[in-house]
Amino acid sequence: MMKRGISRTPQPRDLIGPVDTVSNLRPIKYVINFDETKLEEKLRKQRNELQNWNQLFWVEHNKCFKNEKKKFESKILEKKNLNDQIITADEMSIFYKQFLDKNWKNHLSYLLTWYKKNILVTVLHLRVMLVNFQKTTFDKLSKLKS
Repeated sequence: MMKRGISRTPQPRDLIGPVDTVSNLRPIKYVINFDETKLEEKLRKQRNELQNWNQLFWVEHNKCFKNEKKKFESKILEKKNLNDQIITADEMSIFYKQFLDKNWKNHLSYLLTWYKKNILVTVLHLRVMLVNFQKTTFDKLSKLKS
């Protein structure tokens, strides 16, 4: 019969950081287990690569968005008189549509690449889970036999 109890040592966990002010993404620091297999290492590195790629894309995208938004707002405010210095939601909707129309190819490219990279990470994760399941199952079977 197996004894069960509360583990005294906490399991290491991935750490999620605060929101990046430019990309609006939360960085994740993935745990490196002391007995990490080559497959688990590959998964961790792939996840880090995906995170870094995402970070770079959104930093550039959001900087571009902010700059273009500022220019648009300046142009709108120049056309208005000094008493009317408020930009309406309807006026901003013009900017949002223009920005999306101008950047749709970039967004589509990002999305397709994002899917490919996430499918790779998912497949790697499934492989790690399968290997761990097999190892656990064989360990339990060998303990039962002895």
